[in-house]
Amino acid sequence: MKPEGFEQAVLAGEITDFEPYLQETNNIKEDLYDMGLMTKYRALMEVPSTIEKTMSEAQLFESGSPFWATDLTIQQIRDVLDACKELERQGYSEFAGYLLTQVREPDYDRERAFTDLPVLSISYRWYKLDQEMRKNQ
Repeated sequence: MKPEGFEQAVLAGEITDFEPYLQETNNIKEDLYDMGLMTKYRALMEVPSTIEKTMSEAQLFESGSPFWATDLTIQQIRDVLDACKELERQGYSEFAGYLLTQVREPDYDRERAFTDLPVLSISYRWYKLDQEMRKNQ
């Protein structure tokens, strides 16, 4: 089952427990460590707390809540998580709001289709460089 099929099955109520889904797939190891898929599953299945209902997407992301990902595809979630990991490795911080805005842009998927490069992390670095240049003018 492809990730999009998984999402549709969860929404249709066909998958109500993540463990049987993992057991029926051929790629159990791959899916077991797939945080994008797990994040989407949690966002679809869990109920937000009262405090989570008042939080921004960036606050939800930074707190570890899955609800920042409710309206994203599994691929978009993976892209955000990959960019986050890469940017943290490079010493950047406070990028959650930027990433979550960019991944929701209407042309985001088209940009991503033409490269295997981490579009979000590259975009954020350009954004920070542009901010620094404007500050120094």
